[in-house]
Amino acid sequence: MSIINSVLKIFVGDKNKKDLSLLQPIVAKVNAFEKEITNLTNDQLREKTAYFKQKIADGTSEFTSKIIQLKEEVIDANIDRK
Repeated sequence: MSIINSVLKIFVGDKNKKDLSLLQPIVAKVNAFEKEITNLTNDQLREKTAYFKQKIADGTSEFTSKIIQLKEEVIDANIDRK
């Protein structure tokens, strides 16, 4: 099996190297973000947490309202609809 894998790597290339090259830009962004976060005080981190919670709530508000609407519909629906 290893001979076949070696031949495939020669012609096709190494999948791990391709995957790493795709992920490297993401890793660089995370590392840059880490440097930014480590310089924040505890109070600033709390503010960031509140900011992210609000951003998540704003982004999911459409889905949350749809879930509430569907739950109300289940309660009010007749037996055939349920």
